[in-house]
Amino acid sequence: MRRVVQGRAGMVVAFMLGLVIATAGTATAARLITGKQIKDGSVTTHDLSKGVRALLAKSGKPGPAGPRGSRGEAGPSTGPAGGDLAGSYPDPTLRPPTEVRIADQPAPPAAVSCLVTFNIFCGEAGNGNYWTSATGGSYGPLTYFAEPSGFVQFQGTVQQVGTGSPFGVIFYLPVGRRPAVTVRFPIVDITGNNPGGHVRVGDNGEVALKGFTSGGAPTAGSQFDLSAVRFRIGR
Repeated sequence: MRRVVQGRAGMVVAFMLGLVIATAGTATAARLITGKQIKDGSVTTHDLSKGVRALLAKSGKPGPAGPRGSRGEAGPSTGPAGGDLAGSYPDPTLRPPTEVRIADQPAPPAAVSCLVTFNIFCGEAGNGNYWTSATGGSYGPLTYFAEPSGFVQFQGTVQQVGTGSPFGVIFYLPVGRRPAVTVRFPIVDITGNNPGGHVRVGDNGEVALKGFTSGGAPTAGSQFDLSAVRFRIGR
């Protein structure tokens, strides 16, 4: 009997001793382990609970955008720009188009052939048959602009004096300002004297009025707006 009691008592004592040790160990760990004892970077997400990991995985909503900062000053110039650019680096600008105004025929008795002198109206002022820029109202002189992008844009109005010139030729474009193929554009007759016709720009540089239903040249004194002419330079 004594041995049985001693055996049970030993078990009880052992159990109580283990409980005391476990409790003391947990309390001691809670008292001793602080943030100072944890090495930076040693705790990974695998050491955290699933609930904490799920919260960390959720991305928060972005906050409102802050005010835009002021533009910084341009850096020092590194040299003039070239080609289709104007100004200097680091802030060049697009080069403006080259403006060419079509010149009038000289006064008599001088005469200039528009076949060999480009950008001049055809005809002869001496015989009273030639082309010139229209005047009056808000009409502008006939001008074209050669753009850096490789296009030519007409602007302005022409006027026929007398019969103008043979075959309705107004002037010739120089090489480097001509289309690769002949192109045609609608025409605006300001005077309303001519039912039909169009502007033809040939690959040889010829700019002429063609296709009038009357079968001949436009009526003397007629005025035409050529601002619809725009084409890609081909040669």
